[in-house]
Amino acid sequence: MTRSKPPASDADLIRLATELDARSRDVGFPQVNVENEFWVSYSRYSTRKQKETSIKQQDQSTATYAGRLGLLPHPERHRFCDKEQSGAYVLKRKGLRELRELARTGAFKYLLVYDLSRLSRNLLKLLEIHDEMRNLGVEIHVAGPLGTGRVNDVTATIHGLFAQEERVRLLQTTSEAKILAADDGRNMGRVPYGYRRGAEPGTLVVHEPEAAVIRRIFVLYDQGISAGRICRILNADDVPAPDGGLWRPERLIGHNGVLRITRYVGIYIFGRTEMLRSPDGTKTIQRGRSAGPRVRRFVPAWRIVEDVDLWIRVVRRLLRSKESSDAPRPPREKHSNKAVLVFHGAYVCTCGKPMSHGFYGTSSVRSLVCRDAEVDGCPNKGRLSALWLELELLREVRDNILSEEAHRHFLENYVAENRRIQDRLARKAGTLNGRIHALEKLLEDSIVDAVNRGIASDDLIAMRERWTAEKKTCAEKLAGLPLPSFVRDVDPSEVASLREQIDDLILRMPLRPTTERDHLLVVTLRKLVTSVEIVRSPGSRDYTLRITSQLAALGVPAQDGREAEAPSRVTIRECEGPRTRNPMRIEQDRRYADLAAKNRYGLSEKDWLVLEPLLREAPLRDARKLVDAALFYLRSGCALARLPHPFAGMTEPVRRMVWKGWWKLIHDTLETDQSDAVADLDLRPFLRLEKAAGRRAGLRHSRGAAP
Repeated sequence: MTRSKPPASDADLIRLATELDARSRDVGFPQVNVENEFWVSYSRYSTRKQKETSIKQQDQSTATYAGRLGLLPHPERHRFCDKEQSGAYVLKRKGLRELRELARTGAFKYLLVYDLSRLSRNLLKLLEIHDEMRNLGVEIHVAGPLGTGRVNDVTATIHGLFAQEERVRLLQTTSEAKILAADDGRNMGRVPYGYRRGAEPGTLVVHEPEAAVIRRIFVLYDQGISAGRICRILNADDVPAPDGGLWRPERLIGHNGVLRITRYVGIYIFGRTEMLRSPDGTKTIQRGRSAGPRVRRFVPAWRIVEDVDLWIRVVRRLLRSKESSDAPRPPREKHSNKAVLVFHGAYVCTCGKPMSHGFYGTSSVRSLVCRDAEVDGCPNKGRLSALWLELELLREVRDNILSEEAHRHFLENYVAENRRIQDRLARKAGTLNGRIHALEKLLEDSIVDAVNRGIASDDLIAMRERWTAEKKTCAEKLAGLPLPSFVRDVDPSEVASLREQIDDLILRMPLRPTTERDHLLVVTLRKLVTSVEIVRSPGSRDYTLRITSQLAALGVPAQDGREAEAPSRVTIRECEGPRTRNPMRIEQDRRYADLAAKNRYGLSEKDWLVLEPLLREAPLRDARKLVDAALFYLRSGCALARLPHPFAGMTEPVRRMVWKGWWKLIHDTLETDQSDAVADLDLRPFLRLEKAAGRRAGLRHSRGAAP
């Protein structure tokens, strides 16, 4: 007979239910270890101006409070802090983030703070932190003098409201203080490029090395060079950017670019922008302020750009580029380490379409082809060598467009006519201004004159209406006068200098502009030549260039906003297709002839006095001219077989002088005397001649001839 178990007592049921509940918690739900009744503290201060002692004071208050309650600190880490962090945001604070991660492990039970504003000055964020700590079994206690004890929902809300109100008040007070300081001429915010902090708070001192870079940037931009090219010039000259890296276009024309900082002309504008943070506080956004007080003040001590007209022209160009951002633009010139087109954007085909360009293989020589030819829209499908074409253009500019006759015609016609127009407009404006001042005087004295002369009120009203209408008409005529174009004379020396630069440029084609001088020359030539129409016959290598140029572009200040319609001149140049492998031979021969005529690299009288005793018995005919010819060959880069007059015909004598060893003797003697004639002289061409002579001598010896 089976004995039945006695019914479970109430105590057994309670014990089993408790055990089941405990195991359910261990398996299914993460629980806080309430036995770890340790405390940790959190401290924070906002700005750099607040001292490190602020953290120490907060830690001391929380430690005193914990000692009074008999609490134990967390054995591994019980201090958490954030320095120079705003209380309005949470995610950006590393110390608070680490504290919350530790709280999720149940490592402590008490969170002590000096004041609830240390956790957050945003009411919603503070309540979120309080709710998180409460759900984790952590009690928040305030240990500061304004109130102590455990924080509940009500006290958290009240303290959060007070903290947020205090933050708004602090921001308003700080903003008002900044406006007052800015109105007093003190710099607010970061120190711009070109300045250093002065001895007094808010003062700036011009840093001359950086100020020179700023002036250079303004001058280059005013002369028409793009921001990208200016950056390449500065980077090539190893000029460090404001951040110490490389210059980029946004450093010049961006929102806070060098060309947009008004302090450089002595004008301080404060309050035009405002700083906004993303909701999580991780990003800062700067945008224009739509409303609010602004400060505009002249601070002459900050001025770096002394030429105010230069600054005005630069600003007008910036504003014009912004207005025309949606307008059609010429083909964009891509940056390349290869050669550039000197007259980029000026080439058009006879069909009216622009010419596109590419490269011949891996070389630096560009080719031109009509854009419509690639889609069978133009019969001119052949490619043109941009090198040959641009050389012909440069020769036309040098010989005809910038000739003395063209310059004289420009001065006698366009400049003189422009001045006559300016004088006529100035006289007309003076007459209208004088009449306006006279009418204003009549209107001002009309009432007194009417009383003195007994004029009736109706007559006085009629006179005043007539004078007012006439004044309005004069003002409208004055406003309708066209602005005169201020064209300065193009100095003949400037034109001659430009021709010399073109001569040098022809010898360096294809051009890879690396220096500031090269970029300025390219900009000048592009302003001078506005259009180049290429006329070709199908199947022919020859072509005709129809060149449109404006010599007045050299005399108009860049981007002054008051240019007149400059007259254009059209010239025609017939060009042959490529016939030789050296398209610059004409200019090279001319340059070599000029250098030889001046005996640029010849011996000095002192050098000849040293060599004359040595060469008196040498079998060298006309020894001094022979040495001069050798030096000219080594210095100029001219081919030995193409020596110009007066060294023509000396090719073989120079070779024999090298083969026989006389040149080595001459060079060693001049080098011992420390002569400038052989300083840094490249002797490799003569070394190759000596090796060739040795090979020929060995060949004759192997055939049985005497060496």
